[in-house]
Amino acid sequence: MDAKQVHLLEYLFANSDCFQRIGDKNQAIFSDRTKESATEWKDRDTVKELKGSQRLNKNIAKIVSRFGITNQNIIGNKKNEDGSEIDIKPIMLVYKENEIGLVIPAFIKIIKGLNDKLPNGANYAAIGWRKNIEDNTKISIGSYWSGYQHEDIKEKIDYKCLTDYLLNFDKSNNAFEDIRKQILNALLKILRLENIKDKKQRIYTKRSLISDLQCNENQYEEFKGQLFLWCKLVLNQNLLEAKSKIKDYLPKLLSFLQPQEQQIQLKKETTQFIDTITSAKSQIITQDKENNKYPDSFVDLTIQSVHSAKGKTYTGILYLETFYQKLYDSERLKDYFIDKNFSDKKNKNTYETQNAKIVYVGFSRPTHLLCFAVQEDRFTKNFEGKLNSSEWDVIEINNQH
Repeated sequence: MDAKQVHLLEYLFANSDCFQRIGDKNQAIFSDRTKESATEWKDRDTVKELKGSQRLNKNIAKIVSRFGITNQNIIGNKKNEDGSEIDIKPIMLVYKENEIGLVIPAFIKIIKGLNDKLPNGANYAAIGWRKNIEDNTKISIGSYWSGYQHEDIKEKIDYKCLTDYLLNFDKSNNAFEDIRKQILNALLKILRLENIKDKKQRIYTKRSLISDLQCNENQYEEFKGQLFLWCKLVLNQNLLEAKSKIKDYLPKLLSFLQPQEQQIQLKKETTQFIDTITSAKSQIITQDKENNKYPDSFVDLTIQSVHSAKGKTYTGILYLETFYQKLYDSERLKDYFIDKNFSDKKNKNTYETQNAKIVYVGFSRPTHLLCFAVQEDRFTKNFEGKLNSSEWDVIEINNQH
């Protein structure tokens, strides 16, 4: 939870006799990215710790515990269906620099080799932190699987007029949130029509638009207020008033995003987009999610980000190390793969805390099998001769694997 959520709950339930907060601060990876190292949720004087995990077996639980930003000793209670202990150790999967494409096939081979120790109907995932990196000499998820496509690029409809964006929202569950997304998508469409790009000269996304607006607190607060008003009007079916207020606010928004422009005048295409009553024409932009599935008839494996895997349970996980802010996971967090606890570290920096949370979430997904892929040079430098053989198995990938 971010600061505003915490303060709101504290305000609403300040005098409540029963206000319980249940969660795991170690898994807070969706908070405000600018404050990700900070934990807004402060412990009470009395805390009831829930140490037992019904997902993790004892071997994986021991490793996961070390990456917690708070001190904990997870008890892995997961066992085989017959009540016996799951005796599969986590595996360090070592690959040569020019053989990164063999990593996922090697994981598949490990799964098949452990077939008698894994349950029927098993599911697997290869996950990593960074989806893509501008420097193609550094490793991202796509480095392991060339067909990888971002899971968050879902089917989108590029409507031809503002009215259609406001009319076509999901009316089943969280309608207000879906209206918000539709309005933001319409604003992105307007920015494309106006040929307005972000600071890196890229087409605006919802994230980059919000990020730029947050640079000016007053502007951002006003925008949020306007967005809330527009959503409320659409929800109450006051489309004409919503369109009118959006149109009135546009010059202020565009002048903020383009401060070098002395006078803002909407292009003809933008005016048509806003004023058109409705249009039957729309362009559907789709993504083939099958590209993120490994083509094997016996093993159900998907390639995805750690954020997409959060909250899910898998029989086995292959964690793919990736590059972020000058370091790989195996470099920034090397001590915690071996024997140290991250919670004991003094003077943690933002990137270390971010990375520890990501690894914690990723490593805590599987019930039976955990593998970590690391490039040979980094394994030699950081882990060779240092890993506890009772905790880790090491498998080196080669062309014959």
